[in-house]
Amino acid sequence: MEQYVIFKSHQQLFAIEIQHVVRVVEASTFTPLPEVADFVLGVQSIESAMVPIIDARKKLFHSFTADSGQNVILLCQWKDKSIGLYVEEIVGIQPLSETENQQDLAVTGLKQDYVTAFLQKEDALVLALDLDFLFSYEEEAALLAGINAYRDDDDGANADDE
Repeated sequence: MEQYVIFKSHQQLFAIEIQHVVRVVEASTFTPLPEVADFVLGVQSIESAMVPIIDARKKLFHSFTADSGQNVILLCQWKDKSIGLYVEEIVGIQPLSETENQQDLAVTGLKQDYVTAFLQKEDALVLALDLDFLFSYEEEAALLAGINAYRDDDDGANADDE
């Protein structure tokens, strides 16, 4: 059984394999960015890097995550970069196994490749996410360009300091 970080979004449980999650970070103020996808809340300085913060609920359900007081950021590795997933709450970290109905995933007509498995947590169904497929090609290209632009700006700023 794989270990997963389990979180809640829009009253649904989701899981990401633990090896993709660097750590859980307290959500603070984000710096908004112009001309980005609506699910990008902005950037936050985490571990001396400007990390784009993605609203998981906005990306998955097209509505913004409300501030519940339990919101956190999952600092994740994605495409050899860091991104933060802003989620409603962390439910836990535990091993989960695929349900006996795994073959039903193929017949659900689910068009999103980022849902890779149905997992079982007690009596609840958990959707396993694959971050590599969370964004469309266009969204991915824009997000990577934005990350690289901020990385280049940081490098330039550091060069000026020397």
